[in-house]
Amino acid sequence: MIYKIKNCFIFVLLLVILPTAVYSLKINIADLNIYSSSIDVHLTEQEKDTTALFHKAIQKLDFQGLLNINKVSGLFIESTIKSSLEASELCDLLQVDYLLYGFVEKTSRYYNVEIRIFNNISKEDQKTIFVKQELGNFDAVLAEMSLKFKDYIYQILGLTEVQKQRERGFGGISIHSGVGYWIPMTEDWWNVVTGLFNAELGVSILPVSYLAQTKNFKFNLRLNVNLSYSLGINKPDLLRSYLNTLFVKFPINFSFELFFNHVIIVGGGPGLVIDILYQKLLYDEPVSYSSLALGLFCSLKYEYWFGEKKRFAFGVNNTFNFSLYQNLLVGYQLQLYNMIRIPYPIEKKKGDK
Repeated sequence: MIYKIKNCFIFVLLLVILPTAVYSLKINIADLNIYSSSIDVHLTEQEKDTTALFHKAIQKLDFQGLLNINKVSGLFIESTIKSSLEASELCDLLQVDYLLYGFVEKTSRYYNVEIRIFNNISKEDQKTIFVKQELGNFDAVLAEMSLKFKDYIYQILGLTEVQKQRERGFGGISIHSGVGYWIPMTEDWWNVVTGLFNAELGVSILPVSYLAQTKNFKFNLRLNVNLSYSLGINKPDLLRSYLNTLFVKFPINFSFELFFNHVIIVGGGPGLVIDILYQKLLYDEPVSYSSLALGLFCSLKYEYWFGEKKRFAFGVNNTFNFSLYQNLLVGYQLQLYNMIRIPYPIEKKKGDK
């Protein structure tokens, strides 16, 4: 049993730590040609580092990590790219789909920027971005450059709506069901009961917005109501008995979303335990006994949500259940489960059809 649990944990861990590429189109930024219009105009250290700062600004705007964009290392080229022919050669060398190249000119009054987006599939400059701003605020120049690029590339790749969906989260009502195995952990119960199987059905409320989020990490709370059923049987040499346990659970779950599709959930809470013992007697008719007790539980789950819309998930659940009898019953259950998400209806703005 311990060997199986260990293997399952390793499998879940590997799924979590290996990020999944959502979009495979590769975009690179070549070193921009940064120069002053005359010897009287000097470049600052920040201006000389425009290419790296431009790359960072795009990554910051690409908050959901939808783009696969990198900066070309200076080892690949001896000079900046100045034509579509050079851009094509570099794209073929690096095996990328899009290449950004261009120049930033600093005059005595203005910054003049021209950034070209080369499409290696059509072998042409697909778009040219122009920026012109007065001297004094180079951060504003970088912001305008990166925003114009992000808006355009999102539009042609169809990512604008995807970004809205991801910012909104994947709220809704989720129905989950699972089956697994359980074992008693306390000695008094271990000596008399063997766990057979466990089944669970529940409803979760998935919030629309996140409490905290970064590019590859998001956090929120889930509220659940779960009904768990467990069946146990007596140990050999004892009267044939069946222990039926209903555990009504009211968990609060802390949900940690990693790389969009992977979710780790730490939760717990109170519950109500109903036990029904059915026992066969040697010389009389079978009898049954029932009992009611308060319960507590804690759990660690891993879920993988399939697809961009995340309507279906598969998960692994590790739970410790505590039935607060005079002789405390602690049970461990390992469970495989699935979830189906019913999203909340999206309110349409005035004017939308």
